[in-house]
Amino acid sequence: MQQQLDPQQLLFDEHQAFYDPFYPFKPLDNYHALHYFEHSPFIDRNSNNNTARHDLQDINRPEVQCRYPTDTTEYIVAESVPPHLFVVRKQQRTSAGGAGAKTTVHNYYYILNQHAPHIYQAPTLHAA
Repeated sequence: MQQQLDPQQLLFDEHQAFYDPFYPFKPLDNYHALHYFEHSPFIDRNSNNNTARHDLQDINRPEVQCRYPTDTTEYIVAESVPPHLFVVRKQQRTSAGGAGAKTTVHNYYYILNQHAPHIYQAPTLHAA
């Protein structure tokens, strides 16, 4: 008997790319890269990003990060070479936001924006 795959597991395959051909803001900058990422299946809908977006705030700004709980997942643009490359980090802060914030990193994702922006989950050290 063949084992059936859960469709939700396929959304988070480390080799699957996400692409939204209808995303209107191109070329990407740091703000729009994170906004684009928030439309992907990789985002946790209970993250601080979702709450901040509803509050019309930019979670990438340290003064905004400190307004949201430290026990909740959030995503930030960790590194970028606009408009071609953006590295998004999934993290959980263990202290208030700002330069001295301590974080636990859960995953990295990258947005490659050659002709169109594609999001990939970076392989983990445990990947075979």
